Amino acid sequence: MKDIRQRSRRVVGFASATILIDLAGLGIILPVMPELIFELTGASIGEASAIGGWLLFSYAAMQFLFSPVVGHLSDRLGRRPVLLAAIGGLAVNYALMAIAPSLLWLFVGRLFSGALGATYPVAAASVADVTEPEERVKQFGVLHAMIGLGLILGPLLGGLAAGHGVRAPFWVAACIATATLIAGYLEVARFV
Repeated sequence: MKDIRQRSRRVVGFASATILIDLAGLGIILPVMPELIFELTGASIGEASAIGGWLLFSYAAMQFLFSPVVGHLSDRLGRRPVLLAAIGGLAVNYALMAIAPSLLWLFVGRLFSGALGATYPVAAASVADVTEPEERVKQFGVLHAMIGLGLILGPLLGGLAAGHGVRAPFWVAACIATATLIAGYLEVARFV
């Protein structure tokens, strides 16, 4: 019984970290997106903000479209490989966006991030798989708390990192995603 609880705690922790990284990664890059767009295109701040809105829209649209796909893949391949692949893909994506030479790269990066960031259904299924029915509401509450925490911490970290350059927040997001990938692989490997 103790091993089951420990497994449940670790899986819920990893699922929660995945959700936190998805949302924090988005928030980390938001403070610098208009400035980066300006740097790449020379657009006015108003035009850069509008382009930033389209970048956010493309991210959200891909999450909407790919949530069922990612959920289906997790049913076929397992929750852990899909979550690890998503986090690894996000790490690579943020690094590529950090060196983006054009606006097209940013759009491709946001589309890619949106598709990979559609991990909430997988994280929720992971929690449902390992928790007892009477504990599920509490654990889903933890997942939702991670959404809020990511939306709080992301812009804070992005704003702090922006003091080191317009591309620094992308590197911060890449490093956090990489650390989560490594920790998730090492910690959860024995239990999932």
